[in-house]
Amino acid sequence: MSRFKNFVGISTCREWFDAALIKAGNSSQIIRHQFPQQAEGFKQMQEWLQMFQVQANDDTLFCIEHTSLYNSGIVNHLVKYNAQLSVRVSFKNRKAIFFEKNNDETTMPVTIARFALRYHDTLKLWQPTDSNMEMMNQFVAQRNRVVDALQSLAVPVKALRMCGYVIEARKLERNQRKALAILQKTKFNIERVIAKTVKQDEKVYKKAKLVQSVKNLGTITVWSIIGSYKKLLQLR
Repeated sequence: MSRFKNFVGISTCREWFDAALIKAGNSSQIIRHQFPQQAEGFKQMQEWLQMFQVQANDDTLFCIEHTSLYNSGIVNHLVKYNAQLSVRVSFKNRKAIFFEKNNDETTMPVTIARFALRYHDTLKLWQPTDSNMEMMNQFVAQRNRVVDALQSLAVPVKALRMCGYVIEARKLERNQRKALAILQKTKFNIERVIAKTVKQDEKVYKKAKLVQSVKNLGTITVWSIIGSYKKLLQLR
């Protein structure tokens, strides 16, 4: 018999998050709603659930797809209420298992809620990570976005040169030189903050040393690994 009476699947994006509710006693009925991706939206979701006698307690399992920044708000909100929570890396490979012909139900939160209902007995509950680890994860993501911007600016210049448009490439390069310098400085500053965070936190420092013991792993790769994979926190 299930320890949970209610299953809530949540899918997040930049401006909204969608929730689907399934009750163990009536799993054929699925209730869905969309909420704004902000503190008021998190509160509205709880009020919506209360309309169906559902609370953020031991009777309810919340299951969320991991989408980096977009799910951090709702996750932190639910943690405050000690909600039973599972955060999954991806549901894309499991979609087909739960999709039905009815187009009204072929949405990600419904898929997630069904997944929680079916596999609740094997799911590991999410635990909040160390605040420094969370912050480092954000810094690594920020650095990656800066690197992407640098690479995006470099592509058209290289393409022009390869096609023989040397003068045009030089003009383009000159126009973005200031922006490139700012981005390079930003990247350097982020890396310096990450390195400082690693050194100041003994737990994070030990994890970094452990991962760095693997051959051919650079410092940046090590930071990305320990910032992205929560399971490494359990290593001793």
